[in-house]
Amino acid sequence: MKKIVFLFVFAFFINSIQSQIIRVYPDSTKQAVPLFGYNFTYASNGNHLFNDDTTWNQERRQAVVDLNPGWLRFPGGTICNLYKWKNAIGPKSERVGMNGNTFIPENNFYGPDEAARLAEDSDAQLVIPVSINWGAEYAADWVEYMNAEVGVNANGGIDYAQVRADNGHYAPYGVKYWEIANEAGNHRIWQKWKEHYDPMDYDTDVYSYPNAGSTFRNWVRNGGDKSFYGYRGVTKNSWENNYIVLTGVPNEKRYTKLAPVVSSSIVVRIGLSNANSVVWTRVNDFNSSGPNDLHYTFNNVTGEIVFGDGVNGAIPSAGEYVFTDFSIEDYDGYIDIYEAMKAVDSTIEIGSAFTFLEFSAPGVVDANTMHGDLNAPTFYPNDEFNTSITRAIGEYTHKYKDSYDHQNKPPLFVTEIGTYDRTMKGAMFYLMLYSRVAQWGKEIRMIGANYLLGTSQVNQCHIDHSWMGSNIQPVGYATTLFNSHFGTKHILSTTEDIPFRPMSFYKSNSDQTVYTEDVDKLYTVSSVSEDGKRLFVLCINNTKQDTIQTDIEILTDSLIFDLDTSVILQAESISDFNTSAEPNKVIIKPMLDSIIYQNSKILDHKFPPASATVFEFTLIEDEEGDDDLGLDNANSLLDFKVFPNPSEGIITIRSNNLSVKDFKIYNLLGQDFTGKLDYKQISSQEILIDAKNLKTGAYIVRIGNLNKVIYKL
Repeated sequence: MKKIVFLFVFAFFINSIQSQIIRVYPDSTKQAVPLFGYNFTYASNGNHLFNDDTTWNQERRQAVVDLNPGWLRFPGGTICNLYKWKNAIGPKSERVGMNGNTFIPENNFYGPDEAARLAEDSDAQLVIPVSINWGAEYAADWVEYMNAEVGVNANGGIDYAQVRADNGHYAPYGVKYWEIANEAGNHRIWQKWKEHYDPMDYDTDVYSYPNAGSTFRNWVRNGGDKSFYGYRGVTKNSWENNYIVLTGVPNEKRYTKLAPVVSSSIVVRIGLSNANSVVWTRVNDFNSSGPNDLHYTFNNVTGEIVFGDGVNGAIPSAGEYVFTDFSIEDYDGYIDIYEAMKAVDSTIEIGSAFTFLEFSAPGVVDANTMHGDLNAPTFYPNDEFNTSITRAIGEYTHKYKDSYDHQNKPPLFVTEIGTYDRTMKGAMFYLMLYSRVAQWGKEIRMIGANYLLGTSQVNQCHIDHSWMGSNIQPVGYATTLFNSHFGTKHILSTTEDIPFRPMSFYKSNSDQTVYTEDVDKLYTVSSVSEDGKRLFVLCINNTKQDTIQTDIEILTDSLIFDLDTSVILQAESISDFNTSAEPNKVIIKPMLDSIIYQNSKILDHKFPPASATVFEFTLIEDEEGDDDLGLDNANSLLDFKVFPNPSEGIITIRSNNLSVKDFKIYNLLGQDFTGKLDYKQISSQEILIDAKNLKTGAYIVRIGNLNKVIYKL
């Protein structure tokens, strides 16, 4: 067996005076760890990622990059159901759009290209939910724009890969994860609308087709025909009444809410209400129209309605509305959209917002999308800290694991979950939930918070609300811990004599049964990197007051472990969060306490309450890949020094027996930063490196086949 050296970074929190033990098994069966990330809407200048002059807000942008978000969902949740991506590419001055939450105009500064570039710079995946409203071709064109090579016009028509290149990004973005719709459409999809009730005018829970009904489900699955009566004509960037009222200008335009429509079905009326409106007449053009003729032209492909200029055709009166009757025919449904997207790129994975489809349309559901909000009652109404813990182990575990038939259903994309506490209490919710989900990679492909930036719930932001600053909050650092200090493959770890505490909870709002689970006070989960060359052990002290002391033992055959560093996320108070005055009150820090490490075992380590600690080991094997690493290489590793560690920027590499002149420095994703650094060679055995321009985080220093990990402050 190959002998390997692991660099083990362990961020840890413990609570007890006894000596217990945690055992980690790097040779155990490995299972994929889900992706951890964020839902992130495009509205309000990308939640103020952009300034009003269309330039990036560099401080907020850098905060997103520093957070290492894992994945970013664009254009967002509910807002995606009416999103038109083609209005959000190209010059910002020419973009138009509508906010799909409030139905008011949106500037679209943060479009598909900006979102993809931000994801690239953040080493994150982009997750794109497409609307079911605009048809298969529209969705497939988006896949082509994001993923096709220039010259491969997979969807026909306009070569959108070339359009992307013309907009400044020649190479494909390679977006792997997509969704169709959000939360069964949120009443914003045509399949839910009742024929005689404009969705903007009526209670959507009463005047819409129910999700469980066969009529709605058939339209979602297969598309079809439908007619609408008395629906207000809208503008390109708004459905809200204050913005779509007629203004009395020449050649004013309005649009049907859907397009294309059956050409012969269109009826246009103008008035203050649908009941008191006057029918206008459709003409092919205004050449024969007089100044008082109530005429309009209509493009059934785009849904555009145009009125006269007062010379050729009358100008509608200001203050009135356009009302339309129209029909759609053979309109695309989910299956049409899924198959068209896959035809452009068969490698993408598509999540469905309609969970009934895995039974009624097998083969067109790669994953089901599921969201979560905190609605079950808490067993600890006066204890927010324990409520956070039990939300994670109770309500959310039940929703994503126990109550979902993973045996017979597709895996989950959990693209929106929420907690309304940005403090260390909220961080404990994400730490406990993600540490559990990390063991379910086959069942849950991704999981993430709602929202990264900007929401009416200030305490829900993982980075400050726009008017508060750009501070990363404790809840954000909880996610960073899993993206920056955790591997991609879960491995087995066990505990012995770790104290536990019984935690009580309700599983849902409808189930009033009290459930109880014994939870280790030091909750531990372990992982390795994709290539198996790094090992991570994460320990979460989920108590408010106990300090826990324990040993950690790595059990494997013929491995050599070099413990380099560890990091910790903790706060002086569980109510702490970061402010402009104290932006670094709660951050991930290098563990500066002494760590006793002997014979593949960490001895008597103390974990403070309400904290998370990670230890990282590097794995090193000999250059030829021989089964025996050998004593010489082991001694060389001990002789190879990198200090100080952690470092604020000036790093010394020193070895008495090795030449250090051909050193390399990589981040944990394998990106080579060597050429970006200034250095001074003191001798063949010592080099002084200026790494001040590196971002805060862990880096690998390599000489030959030997690695050391250093933490840059």
